[in-house]
Amino acid sequence: TAGLIFERGREHRFRATLDFVDTRKTNEILFLGPTELVGVENLFPERVQRAAPAPGDPHPVGRITLLRTGSVNASWRRSQNWAGTLTYDWVGCAGGTLELRGRLLSYQRYERQVFANSPVVDQLGHPDGTTPLLRYRGDFNANWSNRRWGVGLDGQYFHSRILPLLERPAQGSDHIKPYWQFDAYAQVDLSPWIPWKTEHGGLRAQLRVNNLSGFDYPKYASDGSGSGVQPYGDWRGRTYSLSLTATF
Repeated sequence: TAGLIFERGREHRFRATLDFVDTRKTNEILFLGPTELVGVENLFPERVQRAAPAPGDPHPVGRITLLRTGSVNASWRRSQNWAGTLTYDWVGCAGGTLELRGRLLSYQRYERQVFANSPVVDQLGHPDGTTPLLRYRGDFNANWSNRRWGVGLDGQYFHSRILPLLERPAQGSDHIKPYWQFDAYAQVDLSPWIPWKTEHGGLRAQLRVNNLSGFDYPKYASDGSGSGVQPYGDWRGRTYSLSLTATF
């Protein structure tokens, strides 16, 4: 790993970081679920049991009757990724602190070889389905708070995902579309209304709305749950929550 950090300012504070990670693994434990196993059936034929093709069936193989999912040891994997973060804090903004943060993760390389005599697979450009990967993923946050009040907005970005060849006919495309999600919250310090006073005690209430945007999830025909969509982030959709946090 290698990284750089730049910081500047007091009232207006800027911070930028850039990290590079190069990972090399041998005998990595790899879990094969139903979707992943079907994608590499040619490597693990003993784990996929099929019925004989029905008369007149246009497909060369029969329907799957049994899948033996589980963990296997992959021969080796090498990946390289970058992570960049930008932060801006304004101390004294309207009597409080304004904070802006953003982070982007980018995979430059992700290659895996399951067996020593099997092909090396580019899991980013030509995946085999064993490792669902996004080349880019980001998140950001904007919030303002003082000793009594606070409001904020969180966001997530999920880049498009390239699909293995086996899944493309059902999908009607070679990828899953990108997706954005936004969450919002507001909080207040309830300590002044507590009848009893303690030096270190406190009570804070927060109202949060997850998936505020309510965007439809992108189509994913081969989703394991059978929903036909890729449920990023909070899969429950728009969700409201009220929490109380006590300190002692």
